[in-house]
Amino acid sequence: MANAADRSGKEEAAQYEKMLAQHEAGPGAAAAAEDIEKAHEWLSNAKILLANGDKDGAEVLLRRVGFALELIDALTTVGSLQEAADDQEAAHYKATNEQIPALKKEIEELKGKMATLKSQL
Repeated sequence: MANAADRSGKEEAAQYEKMLAQHEAGPGAAAAAEDIEKAHEWLSNAKILLANGDKDGAEVLLRRVGFALELIDALTTVGSLQEAADDQEAAHYKATNEQIPALKKEIEELKGKMATLKSQL
């Protein structure tokens, strides 16, 4: 029974480690950098406790990591949304301040050419 609990804790730690790695590599990771670092610390300490046979202490830390992963998931989602919003804002700025004036100038040039062509007819 003890081996099953020990194995369960190690499997949970491995799963959390994979999840943290995915969040680190994913979009919006910068928004949760401090929390990811703290979760890594807790996970590392939990592994040490598991190796030393302190299953109760490891369980507490693994629970913290689980809660931290939920927070990290929310923060990375918010970070991704913020990045998308920033991209949209930059595109709007470019359209408003660069593309639209260029198109207006081109329209005026075409109107001038049209007037010239009408006068030649």
